[in-house]
Amino acid sequence: MGSPMESSSSARYMALVLPAFVAILFLLTNPAGFMGGGGDDYRYLTAARCWVDGSGFCLPRNHWEARWPTVMPIAAMLGLFGESRNTLGIAPLLFWISALVFIGWLGSLWFDRATGLVAAALFSAVPIFTLSALQPNADNVELVFQLGALCLATIAYKRQNRWSALLAGLLAAIACQARETSFIFCLVAALSWLTLPREQRRILLYAIPGFVVGIAAEMLIYAISTGDAALRYRLALNHSAVYSTELAASVDTARSAFLNPDFIAGWKREMGIHIWWPVDPWLNLIASPQLGTFVILAATMAIIVRKDVPGPWKNHLKRAAAFTALAAALLVYVLAVDPKSRMFLLVAVVATLTSAVTLVTAWRNSRRVLAACVVAMICLVAVPTMKSRADPRRFEASARQWIGMQGATIEIDRATQTVLTLVPEANRLPLQGSGKPMFLSIGGRGCSQLVQPQAGSPQLAYVVKTAGEEGSAQLCLLKYSDAGRAAFTRRSIAAP
Repeated sequence: MGSPMESSSSARYMALVLPAFVAILFLLTNPAGFMGGGGDDYRYLTAARCWVDGSGFCLPRNHWEARWPTVMPIAAMLGLFGESRNTLGIAPLLFWISALVFIGWLGSLWFDRATGLVAAALFSAVPIFTLSALQPNADNVELVFQLGALCLATIAYKRQNRWSALLAGLLAAIACQARETSFIFCLVAALSWLTLPREQRRILLYAIPGFVVGIAAEMLIYAISTGDAALRYRLALNHSAVYSTELAASVDTARSAFLNPDFIAGWKREMGIHIWWPVDPWLNLIASPQLGTFVILAATMAIIVRKDVPGPWKNHLKRAAAFTALAAALLVYVLAVDPKSRMFLLVAVVATLTSAVTLVTAWRNSRRVLAACVVAMICLVAVPTMKSRADPRRFEASARQWIGMQGATIEIDRATQTVLTLVPEANRLPLQGSGKPMFLSIGGRGCSQLVQPQAGSPQLAYVVKTAGEEGSAQLCLLKYSDAGRAAFTRRSIAAP
């Protein structure tokens, strides 16, 4: 029979293993990773390739390339291990793991160890977070540095440690360099500082020099390299001029997005809900299974078990919810960002911490059936949502096979080539309009949509092979009809 100390050690080990096991299960639900197709992940891959080709720092040409905390680790992995889908996913995976560790740590610091462990497990169930675990992105990278800053600031406050505060400021600066939206995070954090007791909060002033040093160091590098210390901020301010399929064509992108109602109203709605532009972002967010469902469950649990939650914990959650809501509102109404779920990961963090607190409270108060039902509901939402996303790995396997058999007769459209950019054979195909008899394309709602004749024009192609399920994204190998190829050639020649 083991000693009590051994039993305690075993229990702690299992408590750490269980969240990790849960996170791995959710990760494996759909480990697709890179999607391409002109999305942000393709932008970061392009930037990383520039770093690899230049054997080091590559001057940015747009705001994606300026986000070095995202680009540099990807470039390092590609440089060390070569380019492939697996190596491209290493850096994002490390940030995903780090975010889980930090939210668990934050839960432990603000509440207790059990709450932190539950929060880490629950956060892996948030689809918008875990679906990008292997995908190049700035969302999780920014979140990691935000959470790291919060953890270190909490330690500095509790222990009155100036070095922790200094490092918290430095991490906040890197969060801003991961994506400029973190300046909103810093502003709201500064406002929350005012709500702390006067004597204890002074130690957090040491975060300011840490922040200044982090921002100044990057500006110095740009000043030396280009003579323009504010290069990245000029690129960021000009981001609204970059064409986006998510923004209505009627929006004047020559104007700044700041406080611009045209931008706020012009973004494509995630769930297609259009009622009134000031409230549309929130209605779509709440309706989205990517994040909204978890906010609703957290709020519902908070109401059900509110009397059982310890007072100090309740105050932490109220303060966190209020300041996170303020940050979200500033992102939408001041910066006019595209209000997709991925922009509100801090909302996901607060919802997750709230769920963790309420689940732990319910369990400790013998309301275990309630806790189990909530966990089951989370799984019932998370798993189908994650599985519904297309997996481009199937497209890559089919593309290699088709190109190997008939590569000399195939051309490809640009959007499909970006999806298949990790397939060297696809990168070598000529672009559509070269005169080849067959072409490779992705149909967003299936291959049949690509062969439907437009009004007044001939049928362009016949489907030869498909990969994927009809009704969702499919990779299509199509063969031109003679009239269709002639019509396409005429359009290509006439195009400016």
